[in-house]
Amino acid sequence: MTPTGVDQPLLLLHAAFKDTALREVAQLTTALQDRWDGPVVTARYDRVAIDAGPHGTRCLLDGSPLAPALVVRRLNMNEHGAMLTRLMARMGMAVVNDPAAAAVAGSKAETAVALALAGVPSPRQITHPQGVAPETALGAGEWQWPLVLKWDKGSSGVGVHLARDAGEAAELLGSVADGLPWVAQQFRAECRGRDLRVYVFGGRVFGGLERWSTTGDFRSNVALGAASAPCPVTREEADVAVRAAAAVGLRVAGVDILRTDDGPMVAEVNSNPVLDTYSRATGSSAIYEAFADAVCAAPAAGAPGASRPVGLTTLSA
Repeated sequence: MTPTGVDQPLLLLHAAFKDTALREVAQLTTALQDRWDGPVVTARYDRVAIDAGPHGTRCLLDGSPLAPALVVRRLNMNEHGAMLTRLMARMGMAVVNDPAAAAVAGSKAETAVALALAGVPSPRQITHPQGVAPETALGAGEWQWPLVLKWDKGSSGVGVHLARDAGEAAELLGSVADGLPWVAQQFRAECRGRDLRVYVFGGRVFGGLERWSTTGDFRSNVALGAASAPCPVTREEADVAVRAAAAVGLRVAGVDILRTDDGPMVAEVNSNPVLDTYSRATGSSAIYEAFADAVCAAPAAGAPGASRPVGLTTLSA
């Protein structure tokens, strides 16, 4: 429910254009309306502007002032949408997920460093500007081919390639403009074309979705045609997922886990996990309700605790 003393609107800011994304926004809007005492305003990012000058700052929706107590950033936005949430946070508005944390999650390199510093298990990864010979960046003899090459800010499996040797890696990297950062991740052959998406909301695991390629692709992204089904999440996997979300700083997250022979390892952490896939697989709206519960528990602007960082609790024993 809305924090005590706050009757300002909640703004659900999204970038939905396609039917699937619009359906997800509609479901999430309903769940938020059931939990937020004030009005819930749903708007695509291109309807929102920030007005700043001698008079101060204000948020505008279709040209009219809007002062939301909480901004919920949903779906992958372009740079304009990301910039809006950064400005809103700078203006003192509460934003979920925090734009700084979302920026870390949006960079595979920054995510890898955050996980390593927090001691969260993940495949070994190296980051280097494009244009440098892979063997120079990786170190001769230190890595085993194949390697997974990823463009730092790619999503949905786009820009992810499997290089079987240094020649293939050089060819792949040479096809991109100079200066674009890339990451190389150790390939785990036992997990080829299969992973586990774990949904973490408010520091607790909601559920898991196993994903697998049906075409022999080494990637398991549903956006690329992979199949998926809900599955149990082990205690160890849940612990790793919660720690990964906390390491990046996300209140709501989709953590992609590889079930390796050495135990669960985090491949990526997503700040805007798609909810529709899980909802359709289970025939239930429970994931939207759990997401909304976690979001509405965040300190809102003007509420007690709003100035404190939004913390994440650990999974109870």
